[in-house]
This record gives sequence, structure tokens and C-alpha cells, in this order.
Amino acid sequence: MSEAAFDQYVRQTMQIEFDEYIEPFDTLPRKPTAIDENESQSIVAEVEPMRLIEALHEAIQNVDPDVAYEQALALAHAEDVSEWGDAIQTWLSQREQAVPLLKLQRSIKMPLVQVWLALLLNGFKIEQRGEFYDLEQVWILQSSNRSETR
Repeated sequence: MSEAAFDQYVRQTMQIEFDEYIEPFDTLPRKPTAIDENESQSIVAEVEPMRLIEALHEAIQNVDPDVAYEQALALAHAEDVSEWGDAIQTWLSQREQAVPLLKLQRSIKMPLVQVWLALLLNGFKIEQRGEFYDLEQVWILQSSNRSETR
């Protein structure tokens, strides 16, 4: 079939103008909203940038710098990665061979995220013995850079 004959039977594009079928927005019926006692009604509005900056300045002025400093320190010391590493090193020193990550995590009763961070940030040697995403095949080796750096 020639290209000219083919074009007669195939439609490449189509445009339809629906504007004449759409009613103006203000004439559409509105559904009444009933506010339940348990529901709160949110009002979203545009805020001028200067009003926002003024509100931020007021909020900053109401903060006691000493209290903010103490809160920041408390937050920073809440995650003591060195302490986590010490707990892992103590547990590993009682073993003579490599151990699976999950066995270590269950034994020291620490969340997996904390164990993982402590291992990575404290220089422990980690070995992947299976597939990449196989968590059961992540092993912690006995020797670590940790004892060398202390």
C-alpha cells in the first residue's frame, strides 16, 4: 500500500474543543460542607513574604539562647555512636570468629539502624557473603580498624 493510500485510512492526531460544553465556574452547584465536632476546618491562604519574615523574627526573639543550646546538645548526645561501637566491640571480643549481622543485632538488643551506623562509623570490617540485598549474608569480621585507631 502506498503512503498516500495509507494516510487516508489512519488518523495521526485529533483535536476537540470542549470549551462550549463547560459551564462557567460560578454557576456550578456547591456541596454544602457540614463541620463535625471532631473535624477541624483548615484555611489555606497565600501569605505575603514580609509577614512571614516578621513572624519568624518574633518566634526567634521568644527563644532563650541558653535553652536552645542545651536542647541542641541533648539532641546531639542522644545518638552516641561511639558508645554503640563500644558495645559491639565488647560483644565481638567474646567471640573468636566472624558473626552474622542479624545475630549481632539480636544479641546486643540494639535496633538494626543503630548497629549498622555503629559498624560503619566505627571502622568495623563488614563482608557481604551472599547476594547484595541478602541481609542474612552480611557478616562482621573479628578484626576491626577500631582497635588500631584507639
